[in-house]
Amino acid sequence: MPSPLEENPTEPSSVVWLDTDLFGPLPLPADPALRSDTEVILARARALASRSKASETLRSYQTSWEQWCGFCNLMGYRPLGDVRAVGMFLAHLSLTKSLATVRTRLAAVATVHRIAGVPLDTKASPIANVLEGFKREQGIKPLKQATPLLVDVLKRLLGIYAKDTPANRRDKALLLTGFASALRRSEIVALDVEDVDSVPQGVVLHLVRSKTDQHGKGELIAIHRGTDSEFCAVTALERWIDLRGRKPGPLFTRLHKGGRVFW
Repeated sequence: MPSPLEENPTEPSSVVWLDTDLFGPLPLPADPALRSDTEVILARARALASRSKASETLRSYQTSWEQWCGFCNLMGYRPLGDVRAVGMFLAHLSLTKSLATVRTRLAAVATVHRIAGVPLDTKASPIANVLEGFKREQGIKPLKQATPLLVDVLKRLLGIYAKDTPANRRDKALLLTGFASALRRSEIVALDVEDVDSVPQGVVLHLVRSKTDQHGKGELIAIHRGTDSEFCAVTALERWIDLRGRKPGPLFTRLHKGGRVFW
């Protein structure tokens, strides 16, 4: 791998490579007027890699940049500074990808340009016309909303857990916690036992990070004790934690076949 600002001997002497950490070696344009201070670029790249994007977004951007470079290599385009080439790339993606994926690929390419200090006008006609045409071709589909879990349906579901077994305690607590807190599945399974605090009125859940809290400030979710213990999320959680114990780790753990908690 070429070191930062090192000319690659296999490339023309005008090509200078910048190791961005975020996207790997990045070829800078030959025109010195388009290059920014290299230390600033490197610092910006490392900041993006470590702080500015969630890990899933970083992986998506890395994949997007690899696909863009592969397309440029195949078509003979330069990877930086050519809006027409970017428009062609988006048109190519539109053959097999969704509009959301195409926009993600464009965001990644635009991010690399910003890191390298190379202007890329994403509103320029070669890019904007392709996006607008693709949007009209696909049509704007309404977002699908998940069907809410109604109380009468919930009660029928809870009938499955009438027998008091370790697995039923866990699953009933999980179901009622999700119903009472309106948390996403990913947020529920990410809970640790240390994230549950008992208070006189019920329990408080500490979310370290959620989809609406991308900067990790944390969020508190209160669940009040219900009048019917059979359908009370707090009661179900307490009964599960009594069996699980307070050993640090995931709140909803796996179980062995015999019902023993899997550590």
